[in-house]
Amino acid sequence: MRPFPSATEFRAADGSRLLRVISPIPKQPACVSCHSQPEAFRGMIAIDFDLAPAERAAAQRNWLMLAIAAASVLAMLSLVVLLLRYLVHKPLRALAEAASAITGGDMGTRIPVRRSDELGLLARSFNQMAAEIEEQMEEMKHSNSELGLLYAIMVEASRSLHMTDVQSIVLMILRDRLPLSMQVFCVESGKEGWCCSVAGLGGDEPHICGTGSMEECPALARIPQTLVVEACAQRKEMQYSIEGQWYFVIPFFEGERLTGLLAGYGFAAEALPVLDDKLLRNLSAHIGLALENARHYTDAITDGLTGLRAKSYGFARLNEAIHYAERHAVPLGVLMLDLDHFKAVNDNYGHQAGDRVLREISARLLNRARKSDILVRYGGEEFMIILPDADAVKLAEAAEAIRACIAASPVMIDQGNTPLNITVSVGGALLRGGENRAEDIIGRADEALYRAKELGRNRVVIAGDEGAVSRAADPGKTAD
Repeated sequence: MRPFPSATEFRAADGSRLLRVISPIPKQPACVSCHSQPEAFRGMIAIDFDLAPAERAAAQRNWLMLAIAAASVLAMLSLVVLLLRYLVHKPLRALAEAASAITGGDMGTRIPVRRSDELGLLARSFNQMAAEIEEQMEEMKHSNSELGLLYAIMVEASRSLHMTDVQSIVLMILRDRLPLSMQVFCVESGKEGWCCSVAGLGGDEPHICGTGSMEECPALARIPQTLVVEACAQRKEMQYSIEGQWYFVIPFFEGERLTGLLAGYGFAAEALPVLDDKLLRNLSAHIGLALENARHYTDAITDGLTGLRAKSYGFARLNEAIHYAERHAVPLGVLMLDLDHFKAVNDNYGHQAGDRVLREISARLLNRARKSDILVRYGGEEFMIILPDADAVKLAEAAEAIRACIAASPVMIDQGNTPLNITVSVGGALLRGGENRAEDIIGRADEALYRAKELGRNRVVIAGDEGAVSRAADPGKTAD
């Protein structure tokens, strides 16, 4: 038996859903006056409720709850998307763009760090990594530049073993690859001499040769003297920066002997990032090796007293020059020089004074000659100069310039206490058609030299096309 009140659901004849609620009518105390029976209740009441309105209300409520739930879900999704975009996607996109920029070569790209969470930590780590990559790339770039410089020096210097060629090659490479305003390269020449080349300051200057201390070369006047002296004293490469200028000096030694000096300067702001101690050490080692190789070769072909080329080497180069001139139809000239009254110098002042005169005259010849000229000590006080591409006018002009240069000032001996007026007689000859031996052109130049001696010395004679003397230049009074 169901407990009361009881409810049940059923369908009416028209198909509508109804809810019937049945409930007893309990016996109340007031009922005793009319009903004396002991029953618990007096009857039943049944009420039918139409469920359609309730169903419609429930359906509307369900749709409302579903709409609210859907809207809440969409709102939450939108909020999550916005948060992801701002908190995750945007930082990750910035990270990807920075990585792409670095891949494209912009090593200075960094990500702003505005947070302290995991993404902020990722940004800081990325920036640190980018900074390390940039530093490594700069070091690699600097190392590649340094290796390229050293490689160029070794390759180019190995193509020629002539000391003057090594000088020119080193200066050319340093000028092209380093931010320097001027470079000076001095190397020893002969027993007590040196030759110096200068690059920069609007163009290359000719070779400057002299005797005595290499540190006193006039071309080094633009370098602080204290830096030159200290570098030579410590036998190591040194650098110095003052008033926006950066200077460096690299000395080269063989045992106790100073064999070379490389110096230069440039603007500190441009030079300091490129030229460091490591590069200077490497330059010292590689250029020193090139100088050593050139010096060994040069010693074999050079006259030890004067620093000029040896006679055998001069003959070989003259034969080469003859073949070149014939093949390319270009002129070639030869000058023979002989110091006037040199025997008197040896007789009156001794052979050491004579050696001093020979070294000083050789230095003057080197200073006066072109880079393409080949200067040879032919023997004793006699010299030969090979002048490629020199016609009759250039040959005569060169000969007269040499004669005047030697006669212009005395040679000092006895530690500078005794001046000697030295003059030279010069004979010259041009290569003639069909003349293919060095002995032939030397012989004609020698005949012109003897003619200059016969005419009174201290003069120039150029042999004519027929072998006879065709020109005698009387310089007038000598330096005496």
